[in-house]
This record gives sequence, structure tokens and C-alpha cells, in this order.
Amino acid sequence: MMVLNVAILFLPRGSGWQGAAELAWWCAAVNLPCIALWAFAGDRMGVFLKSPVALRAFNWTMAALLGATAAWILIDELVSK
Repeated sequence: MMVLNVAILFLPRGSGWQGAAELAWWCAAVNLPCIALWAFAGDRMGVFLKSPVALRAFNWTMAALLGATAAWILIDELVSK
């Protein structure tokens, strides 16, 4: 999906399959290390979140951040009109 979105937005018209292949290679070169880091961090966080207290604190923190984000978007929409 990432390559498709990048191709739609940034691939010049008429660049052919070579341009698409180069774009796919660059997306893979950027994406694979990011996914590996994300997976590693998730694995390490899983070790930390085995404690019920830590899991509860994490869940409340994520819920508060999600609520703050929703409020921020709502306020921005109301103010910008």
C-alpha cells in the first residue's frame, strides 16, 4: 500500500516500469528497517507489559493520548470554521 500511494503521488507520468521498480526498491529500503525497529520495540515492550500494573498504566496513558488527539482535532475543526 505504501508503494502504491507513493507511486500515485510522486511517480512522474510516463516513467515506465524502471521508474516504478526504482520507487519500489527505495520504499522497501526505507520500510524494512522501520518495520524491524517497530517489531523489536514491540517485543521489548511486551516484556515490560507483563506486569498488570504496567499494562494498566500503559493502557490509561494510550487512552488519554487518544482522547487528547480527538479533542485536538475537534477543537481545530471548530476553530477553523
